[in-house]
Amino acid sequence: IDMVGRIMSMGTLHKAYAATGAICTTGAAKIEGTVVHELLGKGALEAQEIRLGHPGGIIT
Repeated sequence: IDMVGRIMSMGTLHKAYAATGAICTTGAAKIEGTVVHELLGKGALEAQEIRLGHPGGIIT
């Protein structure tokens, strides 16, 4: 897992991680200067996939 995330939907924590949030989070990971990019290690940034851990498992 490269990072762990939680997402709020309609005022409650989502039981997994919404696909729309995952798309935005992984997109931000590839953009220099974003918080997500700064938090990820060099190995994750060079990889073709980013593994996002969440309460329901892992999204790649």
